[in-house]
Amino acid sequence: PGSEQTTMIRLQTNKPVYIGGEVIEGVVTVETSEMLHCHGVKIEIEGKEKCEFERIEYQRSQVPEEPPKIVTVEEEGKREFFERKATWVHQGAIPPGRLDLPFSFPLPTNLPGSFHLKGKRGSSPSLKWSGKVDYTVKAVVDLDGRKDLKAKQRVIVHEPHGPPKPVTRQESGAVMCCLCFNRGMVHMSGTMSTAVVYPGEVIRINLEV
Repeated sequence: PGSEQTTMIRLQTNKPVYIGGEVIEGVVTVETSEMLHCHGVKIEIEGKEKCEFERIEYQRSQVPEEPPKIVTVEEEGKREFFERKATWVHQGAIPPGRLDLPFSFPLPTNLPGSFHLKGKRGSSPSLKWSGKVDYTVKAVVDLDGRKDLKAKQRVIVHEPHGPPKPVTRQESGAVMCCLCFNRGMVHMSGTMSTAVVYPGEVIRINLEV
């Protein structure tokens, strides 16, 4: 009996978090034990927003004596607000073996930042709500006459900010002994190097007492 034919596709970006205007870089890896007859391998990125919420609706009863029925209705809205058209990183058939395909493309500077929020409002009943902005990088092997092979990875995008500005906070208070004897005043100030910090960055704080 012949050996089983397998094909696998992987997608890896160089980091999970980006700032608008930066360049996304990564590698698509295709491993196959057979000749893949395809148009090629393409990269896409899309940004989507979605919101969900519950609302109360009063439904009138067909029986005049009965009060209206309170019903919770679920609403949903979603939209694709950003899509980068396919960039071909390989064209033509793929021979058996492993193929590593690097890619890179810049992000626009005006993209909204990623976020995921959810909560509840009101009581009796409590109504749920949620909202999110997601970005996804996708790799597609565009096969001839077969279902395409796909791999995707979510990335986090932050909105760009201006140059870092230090933040300072000062507090003063009396030093009490045994809750009644005032031993004087103490003054403390703290300065943080910036109010905006991205994952992986170092926060520098200076305290003076």
